[in-house]
Amino acid sequence: MSTAVSIEDLTFAYRGQETPALRGIRKEVQEGSLVVVMGHGGAGKSTLCASLNGIIPHFFRGRYQGRVMVKGLDVARTKVAEMSRRVGLVLQDFDPQLFSTNVELEMAFGPENLCLARGEIKNRIETYLPFLALESFRRREPASLSGGQEQRLAISSVLTLEPEILVMDEPTTDLDPQGREEVLAIARRLR
Repeated sequence: MSTAVSIEDLTFAYRGQETPALRGIRKEVQEGSLVVVMGHGGAGKSTLCASLNGIIPHFFRGRYQGRVMVKGLDVARTKVAEMSRRVGLVLQDFDPQLFSTNVELEMAFGPENLCLARGEIKNRIETYLPFLALESFRRREPASLSGGQEQRLAISSVLTLEPEILVMDEPTTDLDPQGREEVLAIARRLR
């Protein structure tokens, strides 16, 4: 198995902060792995997630040391737009990630921005709607969905980009037990 992610002595402190959010992180993740990072609030989990697709150091500035390699690319030296094709990120607070007027349009947004052909976009929507049990919601407004349904939509809108790596930042936060189980079942199926 080849290495998908390599983190070498990653240290990052947000601009204006003395204490690093991450300090000396080292990890290799092999292709096909399912990795769970656990820790208390403020432990740096979201910072680590943002470091995998270039949001850190490109958008959130600060003291960045070490190196993060994803699929052979140095994240600090690669544009976020390029990294987004390789690493899909579902945010911890997924509500701001959803803004279209219905589920289907939400799922089409990313592939449309990649300038994919209409037929390919339709195929991806038809693939991921049932995979995430959203078929009956395709015309519904995202704001009318339950928390678990919204989280599944956020995941599906990233999956339609078909990234090589999917990162979900605290995907079960604020979900009821049923919503948590739905998200965990998706993670198991994706593996």
